[in-house]
Amino acid sequence: MQAIMDKNVEPIYQKLCPQLKKRPEIRKQISEMINTFDSDVVKWQRAPKEVMSKSVSEGVIKREYDAWELRNVETRNGTRYMVVICLYSVNKDEPDKKGLIAIQIFTEAESSSKQKELYTIAGDI
Repeated sequence: MQAIMDKNVEPIYQKLCPQLKKRPEIRKQISEMINTFDSDVVKWQRAPKEVMSKSVSEGVIKREYDAWELRNVETRNGTRYMVVICLYSVNKDEPDKKGLIAIQIFTEAESSSKQKELYTIAGDI
């Protein structure tokens, strides 16, 4: 979140999985995503990490897919957003997907049915 607050593309790029880093326009997409916010981010709240799925074989983790939600992301203008971050912390079967595989920005709303997706960067999950 600090990279978004600082409007700094590189820290986000460095956390991407190799699959996303191969996209020729990925740095431009990250910049566009950062500029989705209507003004500077002044506060936010991180929800606990959720392990969405885990694959274990003979006691070894082969794949682990995690997700975080940053809620109540508020800008100086008072607009509220939610940021969803998905990553493979482990992916022995597809190493090209290890790392940050998706970032989505939504408007924050009372219910998910009222949220609006504003920007998505995603690889093949």
